[in-house]
Amino acid sequence: MVRVPPALRIHSFYCEPGLRGAHEKGGVEGQVGYLRRNYLTPVPKIASLDDLNTRVREFEAIEESRRIGLRIHTIGQAFLHEAGLLMGLPDDAFETGLVLTPGVDRYALITVADVSVLGPGPDSSAARSGSCCAPPTWSPTTDASRSHDTPD
Repeated sequence: MVRVPPALRIHSFYCEPGLRGAHEKGGVEGQVGYLRRNYLTPVPKIASLDDLNTRVREFEAIEESRRIGLRIHTIGQAFLHEAGLLMGLPDDAFETGLVLTPGVDRYALITVADVSVLGPGPDSSAARSGSCCAPPTWSPTTDASRSHDTPD
């Protein structure tokens, strides 16, 4: 669960309920798949988070002129319209993340907030057998080039 600071006045709303919004989730999922297939496959080789952000800005520049289906407006034109409807950033700074140092058990499982995942390791078969129990070295800020996405 993600806790959003009350000062942001955010109402979590993902899709129109009922038949009016039945198409929305599929549309979003389709666009995520499109972006992953066109810009993140194969997994880009990056040196840092700044490098990844630069690449994402390049993707955005390309996508701004694209039209989705038979829509009249480009993605960039639609965003300009939407941008005027967005609230400004909050005046007060707030923490956007939580730094944790989870441990790894003898089965190479990392558990955070009652969720367990198989930790990455140089030899996954050894990790599964329990003979490889070193703490994981991967983190989103140091190794953003790894992908845990599954194919469609």
